[in-house]
Parts: sequence; C-alpha cells; structure tokens
Amino acid sequence: MAFSRLTLSNDESVLTDISVGSIANWRIQGATCIRSLTASEWLDSDDQVDLSAQDIGTIRITGSTSQDRPLRGDFQADVRLESTGALDTVDVAGWIDHSQIVSTSGINSISAGGFNDSIIRVNSWGEDVPTPGVEDLYSARGWIYSVVVRGITGEPYSLVNTIFAARYFGSVTLRDAQWTTPDGKPWGFVCSPNEGVCGLSYSDSTGTYGEDAFLTQIYNVGKAGDFRLP
Repeated sequence: MAFSRLTLSNDESVLTDISVGSIANWRIQGATCIRSLTASEWLDSDDQVDLSAQDIGTIRITGSTSQDRPLRGDFQADVRLESTGALDTVDVAGWIDHSQIVSTSGINSISAGGFNDSIIRVNSWGEDVPTPGVEDLYSARGWIYSVVVRGITGEPYSLVNTIFAARYFGSVTLRDAQWTTPDGKPWGFVCSPNEGVCGLSYSDSTGTYGEDAFLTQIYNVGKAGDFRLP
C-alpha cells in the first residue's frame, strides 16, 4: 500500500490549518502546531503513527452527504502528540476505528459516532497496551475532560472493544456498548482510583441495559465485557 507523506514546518510561530476531503494512508508529521485538521474521512491500513505534532487543536472528520459518494466519516489514523501540549478537540462523525490517539498531557474533548477496537490514552506510557482492572496499573498523568459516544445509525453497537486511559475523566456519555469481545480481552476505562470519572451517563437503544444496570456492570469486576473502573 502506497502512503502519502506531508512534512510540515517546525517553526513555532507557524500555525497550520489543513482541510482535505477523503484521504487514506496519509502521514502528516513535523509540525510544531496543527491548529486544525478537517477531512471527510481518514482511512488507514497499518498501525504506524500517521499524525504527529507538538500541539494539535482540532481534528474534525465530517463525513459527506453527497449523493454521488456519501461518506460516514470514519477515522482510522494513529495520532501522537510529541510534547506536553494538550489535544483540544477530536470530533468524528462516524467510527474511530482501529486507532490509537495518544496525548502526553490531556484531551479536552473527544466525540464520535462510535469507537471500535481503539485506544485513547493520556500519558507517556510505552507501546504496551494497558489492561483495565489491574491494581496499581500505571501512573496516568493527564485528563480527558469529555467523552461522547453519539451512536451509529443502523449499527447495533457504538462502543466496541476500546480502552480509554487517563488519570481523570470529566463528563462521559456512552451508549450501545457491546459487552463481550471476540478475543475476550478486558476493555473499558483505566483511571486513578482516587479521581476516576466525575460524571457518567449511559443509554442502550435496545433496552438491554439501562443506566442502573450499566453502572452495576462497570463497577463489578468479572461482569460481561469487563467494562470497569479499577
């Protein structure tokens, strides 16, 4: 698979805005600050870092309602911030799918139609994937102030096999979780036992789980899906 590479200025005084349509297998690197990146979709076929910068303002994946080529607006790129700057906003119309998004300081807001087989984490861990529920797992250093799962039209699940890891979470709005995963590995939220999640809401369009049942699930180790706070 051929990759397109875009190397940007590392001048700290240069704020970069990128606006493209549908892209696949792009690599964008070298920028000190990307103020905004907007695309209709970003598809990717490997697990290498595709977008890196010291600071990133907004990543917005819009989809398209064009009759000729409608796009759901999926995001499959791997993102890494290279300094202590925060990632401000990630807003994806469709799936955040098979993606790793890593900030060394914090993420102010991340929202998507759905999350599938992805890792959203805030700290400077190595390449090892954290496992929810293990005591004294890691010392996460940052925050995620807002997580929103809006739901995917026509899909039974909108939250599948995804790990969110940070020291502290603010407002978390979730829906339509798939409780079991094909490989049986734990998934869910990893955070400081002393800080955890400030506000949590959950809805299930199938009626299988109400919010009370969901809260029981995440707070009890060993329940289906191992979706839990350590």
